[in-house]
Amino acid sequence: MKVVFQGAESKILLNEHNQIVKTRFSKKYKHPTIDQRHRARRTKGEAKILQILNERGISAPIMISYNDDTIVMEFLDFPQLTSILNENKNEESKNALISLAQVISQLHDLQIVHNDLTPSNVLFDGQKAIIIDFGLAQRGKTSVEDLAVDLYVLERSLNAMGKGEFFEYFISAYQNDLVKKRLKEVEKRGRKRELE
Repeated sequence: MKVVFQGAESKILLNEHNQIVKTRFSKKYKHPTIDQRHRARRTKGEAKILQILNERGISAPIMISYNDDTIVMEFLDFPQLTSILNENKNEESKNALISLAQVISQLHDLQIVHNDLTPSNVLFDGQKAIIIDFGLAQRGKTSVEDLAVDLYVLERSLNAMGKGEFFEYFISAYQNDLVKKRLKEVEKRGRKRELE
């Protein structure tokens, strides 16, 4: 298997069947029982979200199988939104962010918060945005604040790339007006913190 990416909690591999294998690895500083339980809970939560999205035809990788610490899913060979933005493909970036807004609107309607909504967690196939890495996602009992913060993370990451102007395309296509209103409050708090 070929290593595609390694993060703080998991390793992403490409297997011989051209599938992504995401394995959460053990943390040596944690008690083994607590660590195993934590990895199983996080893996099951991510798998359940992928299953819901797959069943509803929402743009995300198709999950093939999972166990206590591993999820196997389809490999999607499309560029990350980060690359598209960095290559100054403005029309493609605009289309990707409009599509992303439609997908995020669907997620939020299902009370799913991604919690790591950055351009590196979005692929674009030329027609539609595909969200990846639901490792920090949560579902159920989400508040309007949670949904607004999800959007704020995207806005901040675009600003950090020097591509903040593209957020306007996203927000104009995002469909929940209550969340948009709350986003303005979140932005104000963020600006206030920056000034302190």
